[in-house]
Amino acid sequence: EIIHNFKTEYNKLQFISSLIYWLNSDKMGKSGEIISLFNKLYSDMCATIVGNKVNLYDRRNYSQHNIYALSRNYQNNLEVIRQYFSDIYRSEYVYKVLADLVGESTGSKGYGYAIDKQNLNLLGVTIAQIANSIETYPPKTESENKLKEIFDKVVNDEKNIFDQFGINSPIPIKFNV
Repeated sequence: EIIHNFKTEYNKLQFISSLIYWLNSDKMGKSGEIISLFNKLYSDMCATIVGNKVNLYDRRNYSQHNIYALSRNYQNNLEVIRQYFSDIYRSEYVYKVLADLVGESTGSKGYGYAIDKQNLNLLGVTIAQIANSIETYPPKTESENKLKEIFDKVVNDEKNIFDQFGINSPIPIKFNV
């Protein structure tokens, strides 16, 4: 019943993917049937998302990093992800996409926020596409300004103290997009 309720809750894809990961690492070995049920749910959801072009960046479906949960299902055929992303991407989603692209690192010097260029390649999106989208939809909020600042580091090949294309902060940054 609970699993059935998740079937069209596309904003929960990352949660389900993470849950499968943790269930697979269960040392007690008692979660085999549950793992099978969640694996089927996850696989079915991914097939529906791609097949029906369910837009993970739409307000009701968006949850940060859902696109990576989807890509894990197609890790042996990344062209599926690139085509899906190409089909659903609109410039108005640029800050959600940037929030997905940004990785966080933590160290003795604070927090680092950066974009790995490989993630651009994963989605099949170019720096020029992102730049054009930002030009069309300039940042309006503090989160959007921070995301643009991080993206500008990629454009200008500027690395932070963690040797990544990004920015540093003494406190964690929450991207509200």
